[in-house]
Amino acid sequence: MTRKQILSAIKECARKLGRAPTSIEFTSMTGITHYAVIARFGRFNRALEMCCLKPSRERRKVELPKLFRDWATVVRKLKKLPTVAEYRKMGLHSETPLRLHFRSWLEVGPRFTAYANQHGWTQEWQDVLQIIAASSTVMRRAPRHKERKPKLMLDRPVYGRVMHRC
Repeated sequence: MTRKQILSAIKECARKLGRAPTSIEFTSMTGITHYAVIARFGRFNRALEMCCLKPSRERRKVELPKLFRDWATVVRKLKKLPTVAEYRKMGLHSETPLRLHFRSWLEVGPRFTAYANQHGWTQEWQDVLQIIAASSTVMRRAPRHKERKPKLMLDRPVYGRVMHRC
């Protein structure tokens, strides 16, 4: 996909919406991936500026229940926990609020389980909760790097204590 094709697609989206599209709206309306835009323009807003459109500066705050429902809908469609790329493609919202709220994409599933139990969503999202429970044993985080001790090279002279850990 060329730069001209992307720019004409942005203009077409803006004409349909009556305003500048967001990155997610653009991807869902055209099928052109976020990565294709980034590869050719560096940022989505730069592509909007080249189309003489002003990017929307307002941040639409989406409530946590709405984000969770959207995430759970994607889980239901995929029948597995989505990767960030899959959620970007299939979700209605950006992954950024979830990632910022929970500090890690891997925390969304366990937090959804806690939220569903607390707010009585267990019947409605039972299949999603089963998928989360089944994958939680697989998603154990890898242990942090083991602390390595500096190697002492016996064939070379040693000039005092090691100043820092390797």
